Formats: sequence, structure tokens, C-alpha cells
Amino acid sequence: MSQTETTNPSNTSATQEVFGPVDNRKAAAEAKILAKKTAKVYRYPNNLDTSEQPHSVNFFISEYVPGGDVQKIAAENNIINDTIGSPTARAGNGITAENAQNVSENLRIGAAFVGALAGGAVGEKVGDLVGRLVGTGAGALAVDKLISTDATSIKSAPAKRITSSISLHVAQSPQAKYTAEYENESIGALLGTLTTSAGQGTIQSVMTEAANGNLQELVARGLVDAATLPKELGLGDVNLSGLARAASKKVRNPFQEQIFKTMNFRSFAFQYKFAPRNSSEFDSVMSIINLFKFHMHPTKANDGAFFTFPSIFDIEYRYKGSRNAFVNKIATSVLTDMTVDYGSEGVFTTFRGTEGKPSEITLAMQFREISLLTKGQDGQLTNGTGVGY
Repeated sequence: MSQTETTNPSNTSATQEVFGPVDNRKAAAEAKILAKKTAKVYRYPNNLDTSEQPHSVNFFISEYVPGGDVQKIAAENNIINDTIGSPTARAGNGITAENAQNVSENLRIGAAFVGALAGGAVGEKVGDLVGRLVGTGAGALAVDKLISTDATSIKSAPAKRITSSISLHVAQSPQAKYTAEYENESIGALLGTLTTSAGQGTIQSVMTEAANGNLQELVARGLVDAATLPKELGLGDVNLSGLARAASKKVRNPFQEQIFKTMNFRSFAFQYKFAPRNSSEFDSVMSIINLFKFHMHPTKANDGAFFTFPSIFDIEYRYKGSRNAFVNKIATSVLTDMTVDYGSEGVFTTFRGTEGKPSEITLAMQFREISLLTKGQDGQLTNGTGVGY
């Protein structure tokens, strides 16, 4: 499959940082040879990117490497991108300096606090303050291994591209849903009247509005709503507010406004019904399912104390091997839901003489972007030419 687009151009300086200026060309050449040898594109069906099946959607996978050398992995990723191709859309796979600094400071404070507690326990046993001091210092030292010395950025785990990718046919029409979240906020009837009916809110306009009677009625209604006069007079639970509305046939305008809150993360659904025509296609289908399944799950540390985040996916629509510029881009995403149905419409069928290989398999997946889109940021959404995100 022809893959000519790359996410990033070759980063020569990053490569030199890793391999050194003298051996740079040799090391880069060896890395490209290794990338080509290990590269594997799993396709379904086998005739993708031809005149019979010109449309495809590609899935590129990257794994998080906690504690990995950022520069080295960046150089290796560039070599893989230049050698076997990568998607042009890649948005949101980092941590801002502001958030990183907050995380760093909180980690420092938290570790110092935990260290002090641990040191206090030791101090009680030895009967002095040495334990507290040692514990606090140990907590701070532990955090220094996680964050940079200048406390401006957390040592975020880099993501390393794997040399395997998946290319599938476009089973459904591509769809992109954009959702903005707003909240209803009421500014109040009295304030709303002052800011609208009373013009610019000048003293003269307020006096004019009061003379017209609107403000007088609003104030009176407010007093009626809050009054306890009926109970004081022994009239029971008389609803004066309801009586006022019934008599005047008017209700107060709440002056509600739509206040923007945030954009929601976009989700993309893909569903495939595999009906392999031969053993080669069946093996490809099983490899595709296993690859999605494997990279959807986290990795557990040797001591079991931590999970490393699952892999991330860069997804791209293509036409005959090149990005389809007339369909929206998809930012870096995570696989949130996956269902494998080894059958069709509730019926389980297998190939004869294959020891039970399913003849039809349905795969349904849900991906969610890991970044919120904004207009004009890194070329995500613009008013210019091109579909963009």
C-alpha cells in the first residue's frame, strides 16, 4: 500500500542527539532497514487501495513508554514515519506547561507530606526528629525522579510508534459530530430589566422605567414572593405569588442566557463484518482483531502498583493510499469500546475442515479523541480551504 504522507518531517537534530553526528547516517540507515523488516500492514480486504477498493481507513498505533528517552523516541518515530508512512492528522498528545507545573508542585507537596508522615513513624521509634527529616527528604527525592529539576514540566511518558498498522475498507459513510456544551444562567428579572428596557442603565433611564411602572411591579412581585404576611395574619398557606400571576396574567421574565461551558470530545464509531474468502484473509482478520484488543488494554507494572495507559491511535481516511482531503481529519484517539461477535445475526457458523474457524466475524469499535478542538489552533479548524478536523 502506498503511504507517502508523514506526520512530521525527518528531525535531523533529534536524530543526531541520539546517534551522534559521526554515526548518524549509519545508525539512521540501520534503523530504516529494521523498520522496513518489521513493518507489517494488516489489510482487509486484500485488494485495498486499488480501483476495486479505493477507499480505506488506516489505524496507526503508538505505545506509551514511561521513563523513555523523549529525544530518542522522537528520532525513532521520525524514522518510522519517513520509512513506512504515518497519518497527517495528529493533534493532542502532550501536557501543557501550565498543567505540568501544577502537577509538579502538587506532587512535591504531596510527597513531602507523605515523607514527613513516614519519617514521623520512624522518629517515634528512635525518639528524635531525625526520622521526620529523613522521611521528608526521601519524599522530595522520589518526586525529583518523576519531574524535571526546574519544576516546570512533568516527565510525561512519550509515545512510540509501532511498525504494525491496520488498513480497513470504509464500511460506513464517515461522520463527524461536533457538540458544544452550554448552561442556562439567569441574570434575574430586576437586573435584566435595568440592562435592557432601561437602555444603558443611566440614572435618567432608570427613573423613566420606574415611572412607567415596570420596576415598581417587579419590586412588588419580589416582596410578595418573599412575604410571610399571610401566615402572620393567620390566613394559612395562601400563595400570594400565585394570586398575583393569576390576576395580572403575567409572569416575570427570568432573563436567561446561554453561557458557553466547553466543547465535548468527539467520538467515532467503526463497525465491520468480516467474511474472509480464503485462509490469508482469515489470518489478517484475526491479526487485526487481536491487535486492536491488545492495544486497547493497559500494561501492568512488575510490582502491580501501576497501570501504563493503553496505546493511542491515529486514524486517517485515505483514497488509493493517500489521505482523502475531502473527509474530516481525526485527532489522536483512544479505543474506548470494542465488541467482537463471532457470527452473524446471532448464528455461529464455521468453515468446514478448519477445526472451527468462524466464517463471519463482526467487529464494532468506538474511538474518542484525546484533545478538544478549537478554531485556529495548530490548523485544527479554520475558515480557509480544506476540510480539516
